[in-house]
Amino acid sequence: MSKTPAQKSIRYSLKEGFLWIFLFVALQCLMFLFTILDPPEEYRGWLFEFGVLLGFLSMGFFISQFITTGRFSKVASNYGSDILLHFHKYTGVAAALFFIAHPIVIISADFTFIKYFNPFDDFFRAVALISATIFVISIIFTSIFGLPKWLNYEYWRLTHTFLAAGIVFIGMVHGLQVGHYLNAIWKQAIWIGLALLALYSIFYVRILRPWQMKKHPYEIDEVIEERGNAYTLKLKPVGHQGLPFKAGQFAWITVGDSPYSLQQNPFSIASGEQSQYLKFTAQVVGDFTRKWKSFKKGTPVWVDMPYGSFTITDAQKGLYFLAAGSGIVPVMSILRTMRANEDGRKITLLYGSPSLSEALFYDELESLKEFLNLKVIHILENPPYDWDQEQGFLTKSLIEKHLPNDTFRYSYYCCGPKPFLDKSELWLREMGVDWRRIIPERFTII
Repeated sequence: MSKTPAQKSIRYSLKEGFLWIFLFVALQCLMFLFTILDPPEEYRGWLFEFGVLLGFLSMGFFISQFITTGRFSKVASNYGSDILLHFHKYTGVAAALFFIAHPIVIISADFTFIKYFNPFDDFFRAVALISATIFVISIIFTSIFGLPKWLNYEYWRLTHTFLAAGIVFIGMVHGLQVGHYLNAIWKQAIWIGLALLALYSIFYVRILRPWQMKKHPYEIDEVIEERGNAYTLKLKPVGHQGLPFKAGQFAWITVGDSPYSLQQNPFSIASGEQSQYLKFTAQVVGDFTRKWKSFKKGTPVWVDMPYGSFTITDAQKGLYFLAAGSGIVPVMSILRTMRANEDGRKITLLYGSPSLSEALFYDELESLKEFLNLKVIHILENPPYDWDQEQGFLTKSLIEKHLPNDTFRYSYYCCGPKPFLDKSELWLREMGVDWRRIIPERFTII
């Protein structure tokens, strides 16, 4: 059970956006300053020095990646994990490209530097640099093309983390060994400090956060079968009143005897804020969710929460929801909370499902109409013969058809797979909706 903190009238602002961009750019400028403050006397040509700068920028970009994925709640307080993870993905690709371009440009300027990759010249240096290059290529491949079928999510996260850590560590040592621009003690101290700060995020996520989770254990009270090959985990707090959260947020959960398990998966919270139980609902789409139906009552569960900003941002405005598939889960958390609060504002929900049998929470949504000022429009791809509501896909014309006339009096929430989110956000903006009033939650991050 929890109390809802005071809400902000608008979730995003240009001020907050520029602040985040400023901090990111400031880190890259710091990398640039390494090359112009107290520089060595030897000048090796503009192309060579440009290649060196690419190496510094690559390190700056890679270090920033750890900040955006370190589960630091203050970092995501304004934009949410959804946007930060997408920022992480695309800046990570840029970091990798800088990394690869760094030796290519330097060797183009002075071919003698190919010796850095020659194990007969310096075995350990060559192995380290070749390994780092392989690490970068592996990260690019999985970031762009997704996970290979033989690699499950948990092992991918672990592999991804340690590949990135290896890149930063090798980059730190490489910079110190070359030492051309890191010739001053103050530069070396900052260089090592930034690398250690990045590596600390691994310690924070893998060691410190699980240790904190042990203070607030949960256990499975019930496993509930839902429509559409989905299940709900109903968790009971053990020895505490439950961790506070805001409706629409998500948590990382670990099932088993130890919170230090490799298995850590993010799921949207399905329960309302006032519930004494914590609920998670998910469709069976992977190795972990396939096990849910076999979980036994009393099984320990460790919860790291709350995260995300898919939350009510204005206590006065109406709510307009676009949900597809399991994107309905955080919406249910919000609706259940609103019912408990006897919230009377106008709510419109457009919910797309493959079929009626796969429409999660269909019966509860119908019953919620009696307690909330709620209008639900189901869109079924394969409707039954007597279906009298919308059918097909959630398209721009359907959204426009059910869009309120007084659009400025609503906040707009979109949740579901990435392709659906990319289109729906664009459509809402084309219809005149203020971008700051659109709150997205993508379910396919990698």
